[in-house]
Amino acid sequence: MKDKFKVELFLDFENNLAESPIYDPKNKLVSWIDIVKGTLNTLDKRGKISTINFNEKIGAAIPLKNNNSFLVCGTKALYTYEDGSIKELYDLTNVLDPSQRCNDAKVDDFNRLWFSSIVDDGIHAPEGKLFCYTNKEVICMDPDLKLGNGICFNKKNNRMFLADSAAHCIFVYDYNLDTGYITNRRILCNIYDGVPDGMLIDKDENLWVAIWGGARIEVRSSKTGLLKKTIDTPITNPTALTFNEEEGMIIISSAKASDGTGGKLYSYKVDVKFPPFNYAKID
Repeated sequence: MKDKFKVELFLDFENNLAESPIYDPKNKLVSWIDIVKGTLNTLDKRGKISTINFNEKIGAAIPLKNNNSFLVCGTKALYTYEDGSIKELYDLTNVLDPSQRCNDAKVDDFNRLWFSSIVDDGIHAPEGKLFCYTNKEVICMDPDLKLGNGICFNKKNNRMFLADSAAHCIFVYDYNLDTGYITNRRILCNIYDGVPDGMLIDKDENLWVAIWGGARIEVRSSKTGLLKKTIDTPITNPTALTFNEEEGMIIISSAKASDGTGGKLYSYKVDVKFPPFNYAKID
């Protein structure tokens, strides 16, 4: 059956590697980052675009509840951006190897910040870890990743999902919200025709996975990993997704590809619902 919706251009704004899109319903703000440029970008309800330069590669930015404020995962540190000012929240130079930086990040229902690290020096083989920032400290939760992406949790908060892009798989962990511990990592599914990147989980417990290099979004069961739907995109490298409930659509970030596609934000109308994202909280 032909899909009644299609992926369309949402914002004609040039990025090299757009990631970490989030729609903030409280502040009516769309935010995303450009990893390569080291910028955090926002689009407000009036259509105004603002850009903040961190002068280093950043992997994710999670809104704080205050207007136009963010927790940002960088190369050297975790930062906050509040009232027009960038401040260091946590020094990562003793946590990350010099070849690494932060990558994708999500906040759980207990306000813990989960973020991955990846090698980004063009020399070393893919290698990374999964960290959790809570109670003013960073704890390594999984030391054995290659390229972590797409962190998300099911509605019962007893499963965590993570796409390891370089391993071409989606992992699932048993997750304890009260303690923040993850255990029993196993492969939910493998994806070889392209690379699994950012993910969302909908209220029906399906994973929506951006497939870098595959020009598509895949919808997969979070219980079995089976493919339920494929959404073709006009961009080769979709990177991540966010949900705008007011408009009934997902917003898709993308990276520029050698074929000239991508680097902008796209939208796709949906008739399903997604849980609200969690704002970051500073201890």
